[in-house]
Amino acid sequence: MLNTIGEMYFRLHQNRWFSLGIVGLLLVCVLLISGARPAESEHLYDVSAFQSNSNISSLMGRYVQVSGKLDHNNGYQVKNDILGIQMRGTRFIPLTVAGQSEPMMVLEQDFPTADANGDMQITGLIRGRPDGADQYPAYYLEPGAPANITLNNLLAQVALSLAALSLLLILGGWLAKRMDYALDARETAGNYTGPLLWFGSLGSRFQNTTIRQQAVSSLVITKAIQLEPQADGQPWSVVMQRAISVKRTGIATVYGGLPALRLQFEDERGQLRNGVVAGDNVAITRFSEQLERQTIQ
Repeated sequence: MLNTIGEMYFRLHQNRWFSLGIVGLLLVCVLLISGARPAESEHLYDVSAFQSNSNISSLMGRYVQVSGKLDHNNGYQVKNDILGIQMRGTRFIPLTVAGQSEPMMVLEQDFPTADANGDMQITGLIRGRPDGADQYPAYYLEPGAPANITLNNLLAQVALSLAALSLLLILGGWLAKRMDYALDARETAGNYTGPLLWFGSLGSRFQNTTIRQQAVSSLVITKAIQLEPQADGQPWSVVMQRAISVKRTGIATVYGGLPALRLQFEDERGQLRNGVVAGDNVAITRFSEQLERQTIQ
């Protein structure tokens, strides 16, 4: 299982669409979470019928459904003076409501279809005049259906869970990468007789490409150890000029838990690098002895 997890993170980080997908998912989660509202505020999103004796000022900030006739011929438009240039702004249309002595001003937006008599039902939010907006009516209706708070809060809860899982996935990926995608495990593969396995970066000579669980051969060169791939057609190598830190551990591999060495070393360019070598007990012991003889100066 640990090897599968390490392999999964390795494959995901090789796929550039994974990072973009995680970022996109987190952005969607932020938007959904921002739509959550306290349960006690749900009544503010209820739609009440606007009655003939309703006081519009008492309904400010509430959603209402109003029936009446729009008088498009007597609408007016707010004008803004910007650097001496008159700019047209928001437009309001009067709505004649039965029982009301004065028409209700409605912000011009997409209106519902009127019936054969020209009457229409408009659902919207009663707003008051913004500060400094003298051309706005004292109160007006902004068409639009209220948000479904129950649904929004449910989506926010789901988004919060997804965001938490995404952050855990990111944290797990960071830890897996920090461990060179070689996760610690109890040694179980006692009958393994295959080659050494390398986990880690190939260095700046090979664009810092990271590989995982690649079969390698160990060669002793002058004052250094060189790992070379056993597979044909792979012209890379890892040179260990001097070992800085060598820690014995067990690593999860496709063959089971194998003894391994976590290494911090200087390469042929003097750059500090990390990596993991895994294999059977005999090979790991021999490799450790080679490090002691060749690299610790």
